[in-house]
Order: sequence, then C-alpha cells, then structure tokens
Amino acid sequence: MYIVSGVVLFFLLWWMVIFVTLPFGNRRNVAGNIVNGEPASGHAGSAPINPHMRRKLIATTVITAILWYPTYWGFRATLDHLRDSARAMSIEDGVTSQRKIGSVGE
Repeated sequence: MYIVSGVVLFFLLWWMVIFVTLPFGNRRNVAGNIVNGEPASGHAGSAPINPHMRRKLIATTVITAILWYPTYWGFRATLDHLRDSARAMSIEDGVTSQRKIGSVGE
C-alpha cells in the first residue's frame, strides 16, 4: 500500500508543480506574427515564443522529487500512528466486549 500511495502522492505533487513552473521564463510573441497590428489568424498575441517545455518538465520532476520525499515520510509516519491507534482501540474494545459478555452469562 505504501508504494501505491507514494506514486499517487508523487503524481499529485507533480501536477501542482508543473502549473507553478509553466509561467516562468516565457516571453510573448510581440512582433513575430503581427499582421496590421493584430496577431495572425490562429495565433494568440500572448502565446510564448519558445515555452522551453523540456526544461520545465525536468525542473518539475526534480522539484517534485525534493518535495515528495519529506511529504511521503510525513504521510507514512502519520498513517503508521493512525494504524497503531486503531489497533489499540480495537484491543480495548475487545476487552470491554468480553467483560460485557462474561457479566451477562453470570
């Protein structure tokens, strides 16, 4: 279960980080496809000239790996603590229910 939750956490973090890194380093196409003061048909004036997607994907993966490691171990420690608490509660409930059963039978 830890492997699946780790992969899911990495995937979610990766998508958040990619949306943070997308706007960095973009330059608008100010003069490239301008016809009579308007962008050429099919081109947005705000579209970046070269979005550097390969660089952003690599940076996103590195940043996500750095963020994932402490997040995953914190998540795992919390999950272990919750499991231990649940086991302790189930043991206490088992003892309590056995006492009730024993007192009813007497």
